[in-house]
Amino acid sequence: MAESKFVKANEKIAETVVGGYKKIEEGVVGGFGKITDKFVGEF
Repeated sequence: MAESKFVKANEKIAETVVGGYKKIEEGVVGGFGKITDKFVGEF
């Protein structure tokens, strides 16, 4: 039983970490896209 509690806890932690990473990734990629679009528009 103790092992399954650890597995469930690890899964929750993994989901949280991956979700946070995806939010950061989307923000960075979106920001880079806006910057490049602006640069290309000005150039």
